[in-house]
Amino acid sequence: MTLKLAVLRQIFQGSKGWHLWQHWRAFYSSSASGNGKLCCQTGTTDKNTHATRVVDLSYDLYDGSAPGPPLVLLHGLFGSKSNFQSIARALVRKTGRKVLTLDARNHGCSPHDDIMTYPAMSADVCQILHKLQITSCVLIGHSMGGKTAMTVALQEPKLVERFVSVDISPAATVPQTGFPHYIAAMQKVHLEGKIPRSTARRLAEEQLSSTVKVY
Repeated sequence: MTLKLAVLRQIFQGSKGWHLWQHWRAFYSSSASGNGKLCCQTGTTDKNTHATRVVDLSYDLYDGSAPGPPLVLLHGLFGSKSNFQSIARALVRKTGRKVLTLDARNHGCSPHDDIMTYPAMSADVCQILHKLQITSCVLIGHSMGGKTAMTVALQEPKLVERFVSVDISPAATVPQTGFPHYIAAMQKVHLEGKIPRSTARRLAEEQLSSTVKVY
């Protein structure tokens, strides 16, 4: 199963089917953690609600020498800090500031936990900022990361000089129910032998085309 994960990652990275790999990876990682649960609260949050426990987030720090608060990038559901590698390097070149990318709990290399609420994810972010002695930052969050950034701004406003919310609004959302269907389709992808990545990508997308609309 680990080999299949690695193969699928290589096939989809940088392709129009990359979002499917992210869905697969998050599901597989959460299943391997023990209880196989990945539950995310997608409604609005209460600034007076705090996480029951905080986890130590995995992070990458891109060093910059320019003054000014560092830029902190928060990925979306089923993503990871690796989504921001090229963007983080570009931001360092453009601004000269330090850039910090984080893996949210239950994502990437960060620990797993049964609690997956925005107050919990906000507390995780605040802890890593305090750990790295970051007293003020620019939070940039995509989708789930955008709502996490909003929650951080509500709970710890002194930590946030400003924030950018990408592809998400400060409103309640309807939970998505199609992800298990996508994951089941990816589990059925069949590739034989050693073939070029371009061929593998084409074959995988053909097998998925009847189930998933690939953009």
